[in-house]
Amino acid sequence: AGLGRAAPLLEPVPRVPQQPRVNGNLFHNQPQQAEESITGETDEHDETREKLQLIRFKFLRLAHRLGQTPHNVVVSQVLYRLGLAEQLRGRNGSRVGAFSFDHASAMAKQLEATGQDPLDFFCTIMVLGKSGVGKSA
Repeated sequence: AGLGRAAPLLEPVPRVPQQPRVNGNLFHNQPQQAEESITGETDEHDETREKLQLIRFKFLRLAHRLGQTPHNVVVSQVLYRLGLAEQLRGRNGSRVGAFSFDHASAMAKQLEATGQDPLDFFCTIMVLGKSGVGKSA
């Protein structure tokens, strides 16, 4: 009913953090503490990224052993979700050490073809069902 042209969206103005005060005077944080927290976060992110890449690599090897291609719907969905977990954990847009799907897939196929490196994988399967239906058979 003629509401007119919509007003442009206003972008929020970034807040400037206030300096803490001690006895009414400005108290300046030491830059070393900030550097240590930044390097600690990047070290933690690098460690998480390495763990996720190892999980991806083992998963690709397992899929290859089971006769599945990396382009299988379930395989690609698991790899996609691992990528999401990495992005959520990292919370930054840098893709410096990004996972190379083609490289990892080729290495997984090569290691499985040679059969030298053990997979070092185990799983526990829990079977659910009513009593007397043959779960232990």
